[in-house]
Amino acid sequence: MKICPNCSNQLEEESHFCNKCGTNLADSGVPAIKKPRKSKLKKVMFILTTLILIVGLTGGVLIYKDHQHKVALNTYKENVDKAATQIVAYSLASEKVCDLYSDVWRRAIDADYWIEVDGKKAYDFNEAIQYQREALESKNVLSEIEKGTKSVDDLMSKLKNPPTEFQASYEKLVELYGLYTQYADQADSPSGSLIEFNKKTDELSSEIGKEYNQLKTIIPEIKEGSIKGYISQFNI
Repeated sequence: MKICPNCSNQLEEESHFCNKCGTNLADSGVPAIKKPRKSKLKKVMFILTTLILIVGLTGGVLIYKDHQHKVALNTYKENVDKAATQIVAYSLASEKVCDLYSDVWRRAIDADYWIEVDGKKAYDFNEAIQYQREALESKNVLSEIEKGTKSVDDLMSKLKNPPTEFQASYEKLVELYGLYTQYADQADSPSGSLIEFNKKTDELSSEIGKEYNQLKTIIPEIKEGSIKGYISQFNI
């Protein structure tokens, strides 16, 4: 842009004469007014600031995700611990119940006439088992095992889709859970002959103990003290 030295009229850069007063600009020696250039330093600072913000935000997101992952792993491990200890505890309760069934069953078979079960006379093993079951129901033993099974079911649902770190633990826990549900079924409703019943419950007890010990080799921090806490609620 040029300024006429005679009338101060603003002119285009390529103008040679003032279109207002006619002054010859070529002879005036008036320099053109140059447009100011943007500062290169400001551009550099802007780029650096943008890069710092991007790096900072990316780092913050990564740190947050890492924290969330650790929290999720810790929660998963706690649920594995709870599920394992509850399965063992309720398996022990089921074992005690099955032992009571086995005892009255055997005594009823061996008796010449009748046996007493919880103050009642049982004239055959079916009555003996029925009276024993009623005695357990009156003490809420069977209902507590049922509640325990529902609690374990809920935990197992939460443990689906395990993270890679707990894949082996989950697979072992699923095996343990399958054995426990069979044991709980026998405690709720004994079936088969006395020999078959004893064989089945003995095998389940042995398998549950073996699977639990294997699980402890994978997760040695399982809180076994909690098992006693669960067992203490049963009046057997």
